[in-house]
Amino acid sequence: MFDARSFGLWLVCLAACGCGGRVNGTTSTSSSTDAAADAMGVDALDDGGVSTTDGAVTVADAPIEVAPPLPTGAWFAMRTFEMGIKPRPGSTTRPSKAWQDFGFDLDSRNTDLTASASANTPDGAKAANTCMRAAGSSSNYLVDGPGGVDNNFGQFFVQTVKSLKSDAEDVLNADIASGTWTYLVWLDHVPTGDDPSVPGALYLAGRTSTPSFTTADHWPLDASSVVGKSLSPKLSFPSGSVKGGVWSSGAGINGELPIPMLGTPSAVPVQGLVVSMRLDGSRGNIGAVAPLAGFVKALEPVAATFGICPGTPTYATLSDSIGRAVDVVAGVPQFQTPGAPCDSMSIGLGFEGSPTGTPGSVAPSPPPGTSLCP
Repeated sequence: MFDARSFGLWLVCLAACGCGGRVNGTTSTSSSTDAAADAMGVDALDDGGVSTTDGAVTVADAPIEVAPPLPTGAWFAMRTFEMGIKPRPGSTTRPSKAWQDFGFDLDSRNTDLTASASANTPDGAKAANTCMRAAGSSSNYLVDGPGGVDNNFGQFFVQTVKSLKSDAEDVLNADIASGTWTYLVWLDHVPTGDDPSVPGALYLAGRTSTPSFTTADHWPLDASSVVGKSLSPKLSFPSGSVKGGVWSSGAGINGELPIPMLGTPSAVPVQGLVVSMRLDGSRGNIGAVAPLAGFVKALEPVAATFGICPGTPTYATLSDSIGRAVDVVAGVPQFQTPGAPCDSMSIGLGFEGSPTGTPGSVAPSPPPGTSLCP
């Protein structure tokens, strides 16, 4: 059963901790495919809606009567969600460095401890070829993982969460296993070999009955993931491709990545969003850059359910602690301006998935939790 308070507590703790392919603000090069494959360790590397009728999709409790059928293609459901508390299955990475298994080199550079330590002034950061770390941050806050992996979300936020609530990842995965929510990846087709054109999309799925994680499942799409009656995905990757058995989303896109908070999807504005996975749906990676202001705003509804309100000292402390984890710069090529203040946080997530059936419905997003703020 979904434990809303445990999930919310995890997110509030995450915010209060204080603590790849090449991608730029809107485009990426073909190296993203190779980097994604390398990061993944491969060579080159029915409730919640109304059932379908005649292939049409209907929407439960929403002002859409009949919508066009969803694309057939190939659908995959995330079975487990990986935040970096545990290493990827089969990885030899130490548990304390689990975050290194997830994400991408988003800024096309590999920042080591020497560079990070010196990047506490504009001149020092410029000489280190990176943005200037936030005031009050430790000397290691800009250090990348192997191959330049950028994942400050996992390196600092999640590791602190692990020390406070070691089963945080297990709680989320229990929700997925019970059918509370998951992510779905759609591919236009699954080629038998390399293919330079395999468009894809990422969706949030709503509540369903206990899933089998087979093609017999038909998760409902959360309405927040689609555009009106057209049901077009909000997170679409038209330049996706396949190389060496790995699908890569191609050019990074800007949008809102839905993250379930207290059972309610909260849209986190991100830039340079990229996804990769093996063609059987397993060993997936998600990477993005989250501008600080948008990330804080997305957490406000969660904080409000615990009475942590804007304008209070606790809220100010929470915002300041998030600010110390910034490591990249939004809205610029390769997400870096050497010497300029870092203003965004890199995010790396992983997942293990499997083929699933075509969604047969669209479910309205759950209502937000009750705010305790004035």
